[in-house]
Amino acid sequence: MVKLEKVEKIYNKYKKFIWEEIPKETKLKWKVKTIKFKESNEKSWSAQKNGTILVGNYYKSLSKILTSIIHESIHINTSRIFKKTFKKEAIAREIATCILTNKIIRKANKKFGKRFRKNRFDDWYRKYEEKSKKFERKGKNKNFYEFCEMIKKDIK
Repeated sequence: MVKLEKVEKIYNKYKKFIWEEIPKETKLKWKVKTIKFKESNEKSWSAQKNGTILVGNYYKSLSKILTSIIHESIHINTSRIFKKTFKKEAIAREIATCILTNKIIRKANKKFGKRFRKNRFDDWYRKYEEKSKKFERKGKNKNFYEFCEMIKKDIK
């Protein structure tokens, strides 16, 4: 398992890049002042809660850390957009977040000459992964909320 200090070190190394790219891709102002990290023994994944990224014990791969930080940072920056979460909205938000995370990871890999892993779709919405390129093309000029609404109309 990668220690919390290593996660924070990676975040600090790429923070400027993350804080520039998320607003570009979501087309929303960056409203986050700080992101904190907290170890969580209960979590086997990363999650965000009130601006804190909970770091679970699955961080075995350094190539996955930046992907998770970006994914959860997008959630932190866009979490206030949604007043209610229904199943379709939650799925659309996760799909949009994964697609935008992967766009940012592609840019990071190119800019820094790295091989950070792409964001995999979780099991409960993996069936939509094959549509991700289509969603990405159609949502190119939309802000995050519009992107989610577009995706929501296309999922069943």
